[in-house]
Amino acid sequence: MRVFYVDPGENQDGIHEYSLRLRYPGGHVDTLDTFTRSAEVSWSPSGERLFVNDFVGSNVAECLIITASREGTKIQSATRILSRAHIPEISEHLKGDHVYITCSNWLSSTQLHIEMQGDKFPEGFEYHFTYDLRSGKLAITSPKN
Repeated sequence: MRVFYVDPGENQDGIHEYSLRLRYPGGHVDTLDTFTRSAEVSWSPSGERLFVNDFVGSNVAECLIITASREGTKIQSATRILSRAHIPEISEHLKGDHVYITCSNWLSSTQLHIEMQGDKFPEGFEYHFTYDLRSGKLAITSPKN
C-alpha cells in the first residue's frame, strides 16, 4: 500500500486543501483525510495500520488512526478516543482552545503512544497515553501539569 497526497490547487478562497489518499495493491484508492497546512504519516511495524497527524491550525492538531484493509478502511480520531475515556483530569482541556493531540510513535503493531499538549493560560499541560487498538484500552502514562 502507498500513501500519497493530491493538491487540486487553490479553492475559491485561495486555500489549498490537500487530499491524503491510500492506494491498495490492485489500484483501489481511499481518501483518508483532507488537510490545509501539514500532515505526517507513520506506518505500524506490521504495515497494517498507520497514523496521520493533521496539524489543522495554529491552535489544534489531531491524530487519525487508520486500519487499512480491502474490506474497508477504519479511521479513528484520537480526540474521540480521549473524550470517550472520561478521564477527569483531561476532560476540561479537551474543551479548550490550543489543544494538540498527536500520535508520536508505534510501541508495537497494535499499541500507540498518544500525546496531548496545550498552552492554556496561565500554565500549559501535557499528558501521555498508551492506546491498544485490539482491546480499545487507553492508559494514561505520564501526566505533567
